Amino acid sequence: MSPPLPALIRAGLIGAATGLRSTSGVTVLVCAAPAVLPSGSWAARFARPGVRAVALAGAAAEFVTDKSPRTPDRLSPGGLAPRVALGAVTGGVLANSRTAKRPTAAGAAAGAAAAVAAGYAGERWRTVRDRQAGRDCVAAALEDVASLTLAAGACTWAATARRRAYTAAEENSSGLWETCSSERESWLP
Repeated sequence: MSPPLPALIRAGLIGAATGLRSTSGVTVLVCAAPAVLPSGSWAARFARPGVRAVALAGAAAEFVTDKSPRTPDRLSPGGLAPRVALGAVTGGVLANSRTAKRPTAAGAAAGAAAAVAAGYAGERWRTVRDRQAGRDCVAAALEDVASLTLAAGACTWAATARRRAYTAAEENSSGLWETCSSERESWLP
């Protein structure tokens, strides 16, 4: 069964964030994991402190090295492959964040496709911006903000959807309990 359209849109948003900055999607997902992913699921491993520390260190390193003129092109195979892989992983996990029993193939595809599209769009924007302003650092910093905003938005939306689903399930189960209780009382002499 394929995830609903909003879940695929969230997967695309976090994939796009990953296309702009390869580590931003996974870093925000790891930091938001306790709110986004159910505890006890395989994906809850993302919430471990060691994983969070590695993700944050990787993101910090990428944010710094991206401003260097010696940083390789993101569209080269070495630059695009990690973006596609991380976009697929984060998209698959986020698309199935309500149960997190397994990542969905549709979410992974949405995340990977959005990562490729955002990678090309980001490269194009940086090229045009660099020609206009002559300073790539400003464009890179704005791209950092855009990638973190996309990832945070996707994770916030997923956490809200998960919280709503949990609240609805609680309301349904309490309503069922009240119905069963009143029926049980009517059976008693």
